[in-house]
Amino acid sequence: MQPLSSTTEKKPREYRAIDRSTQAKILDKSKDHSQRELAEKYEIPRTTLQHWIDRKKQLEEKIDPVVVEFFESSSGQAWLHNMCIASFVVFHQNGNSGIPDLHEFFEMAGINTFVGTSISALQKVSKTLNKQIITFGKEESERLAQSMPHKNIPGALDENFIMDEMTLILMDPITGFILAEQIEEKRDADTWYKVTQAALKGLNVTVQQLVGDEAGGLTKLATSLLNVMKGSDLFHIQQEITKGLTSHLARTVQQVKKKQEDLQKEKQEMLTKFGDQLKRVEEVQELSKRGINAGKRLIEIEKEEKDNQEKIEVTENRYRTAQEARRGITYVYHPFSLDTGEKQSPEIVKAKLEKSYATLETIAKEADCTDKQKQKLEKSKGALESMIAVLVFFFLPSVDDQIYGIR
Repeated sequence: MQPLSSTTEKKPREYRAIDRSTQAKILDKSKDHSQRELAEKYEIPRTTLQHWIDRKKQLEEKIDPVVVEFFESSSGQAWLHNMCIASFVVFHQNGNSGIPDLHEFFEMAGINTFVGTSISALQKVSKTLNKQIITFGKEESERLAQSMPHKNIPGALDENFIMDEMTLILMDPITGFILAEQIEEKRDADTWYKVTQAALKGLNVTVQQLVGDEAGGLTKLATSLLNVMKGSDLFHIQQEITKGLTSHLARTVQQVKKKQEDLQKEKQEMLTKFGDQLKRVEEVQELSKRGINAGKRLIEIEKEEKDNQEKIEVTENRYRTAQEARRGITYVYHPFSLDTGEKQSPEIVKAKLEKSYATLETIAKEADCTDKQKQKLEKSKGALESMIAVLVFFFLPSVDDQIYGIR
């Protein structure tokens, strides 16, 4: 029979990950306590503790010992932690730097010696940080919503496509606060309604108007589901003008200028050929057929250059006029005149906008735009009534204005 001591089963060794900040705190105390005391207190093997101490000594042989002493301390680890998180927030979350850029930055700064900065490690940090930011945003919205005063806000909506996924976005254009940023498969009115209702839940706000492109889903959301004013955003209005006219005019200008350059190049070649032919004869009448053809071509090029120069002037003038008319829409579309600061009635603004569109339509006809291009221009003009409706809405007295006699 074996003694009891030999038959008692050994407890399996438990392995646990100890983060760098905890390691640094334990090492801070290694100066005043024995390894045995620290190992027993923190329940870690003495070999592990010895490995930490040996690693620190090895670093001191390669790097300034003062730097190692600081970054291997609990204070240094805390500083590194704050610096890494700040880098993530500023360069990755708020900026355009990706994980590989952060990885390279930490390596160049020598931070990778003291903290894990591999791409896989940074990706884990990024995911954790994203979750924490979202959680913090929800908690803060719920907390602040409880005491916030009522506020009327406009809503700006649009869809964005990131990584082949469609994201529906709702924001307050005045404050720039993003109320919703939701990945969805559809962008119809019902889906938009679900997204907006979830975004506004618990907030003491009333959406008075929506601004967006002319998509049917957005229009139905505003006019049928929310019963609010639907305004057209100026970006898409101008974009249709660009697609339908100004980009076409810009290409035409480039084409006629390129033709002029080609004519000038050919003219120089013909002059060289004609000059070579003249050197071979004493009189012009003795020119060969090749020389005569070179001379004729020179005369033709002169005429083509003159005609093409007139086209350049015409196309440049059309393009310049169209650009001015397009910019004029931006300049005019305001409740108050940007020149005088005086109130502009919707009727006056409409007349000015119609004048700009009339100019654009005339140019489109003269420039032989295709039917598809003209449809783009017509689509932009189709938002005219919506634009004027927004101005009418802007000058409507609010409830507070009526109570206090404002306007």
